[in-house]
Formats: sequence, structure tokens, C-alpha cells
Amino acid sequence: MRHFPRAGRRPLELCKHLTMMDFLCCDAKLSKFGAHGYEGGALDIECSYPDGYQYKPKYLCRHPCSNSDILIRSVKGEAFVPVGRFSVYDNVHGCTFIVSIQNLELQDSGHYYCGLDKWGRDVLTKVEISVSKDFVELFSLCPWTIDVLHCGCTWSTPQKTINVTLTE
Repeated sequence: MRHFPRAGRRPLELCKHLTMMDFLCCDAKLSKFGAHGYEGGALDIECSYPDGYQYKPKYLCRHPCSNSDILIRSVKGEAFVPVGRFSVYDNVHGCTFIVSIQNLELQDSGHYYCGLDKWGRDVLTKVEISVSKDFVELFSLCPWTIDVLHCGCTWSTPQKTINVTLTE
């Protein structure tokens, strides 16, 4: 039995953050620089940068990343900037900036870049974002028994039964 702590979240909310790999239901593609979310949910993308870029503008853009593809840009360090479904916060002490996307849509899936504005050519780090159907809808596609109140699942084959349960 595999247990996942709730960490103060409602069970169904935490269920949405578990990957299909956790439940052995479907194949999952893992990427070193990637992020995954569910339709209607939210996603945080953490972009790190080297020392010396703390007070330079940062941004998130969609491929091919021309000026018109920039979705959000930081204004200054330690400032929270919301723009539509996007927001950015530049943590200059941690040398990271975090872009949040709210109300995810399936068409948000694709290639993005964390950008560091600098003289000459900007520094871009590729990020693959994938958005899939709401997690609860995915359960209906798999051979699971679902206990939504406890966010637990049971997967059975003739050879074995796997129980996955969230606990306090």
C-alpha cells in the first residue's frame, strides 16, 4: 500500500496533483524540465537562473518565443505580477522565478521557454508543459474502484490488487 500525505489539502484537490505514474494506470512521460497539470487547474513553473541575473527582467514565452509570444514578464525582484491567467514572482534571494498559470486549458500544452533578458541574445531554458483532462475524468478511463472521500483507489487484475490511499 502506498500512502500520500494530505498536507492540509482536501482529498480531491490532492488527487489532482498525483500523476498517472503514481497509480500505474497509464504510461507517463517524465521530463527534467517539464510541468504537468489538469484542465481547469493551476500549474507552477519554477525557473532558476545564475547569480548576477537577480535584477534583470525574466519572462515566460511560448515557442517560438518572439516578442509577441511573451506571456508574462517580471517587473522587478521580489514583486508579484498578475496578468490574466498568468502571474510571476521573482525570488531574487533564491535565484528563481515562478510563473503560475490558472484555469489550465488543453491547448496550453506545448513548448515554452523561461527567458532571461540580457544584452544581445537572451538566455532561454526550454520547458515542456502538458495539460490533460481533469484527473477525476481520467479515473473513468481506467479499471479502478474510486473512494473519492479518501482519495484512494484500488486497481485489480486476476493476479494482484494494488491499493493507493491518501492518509493524514
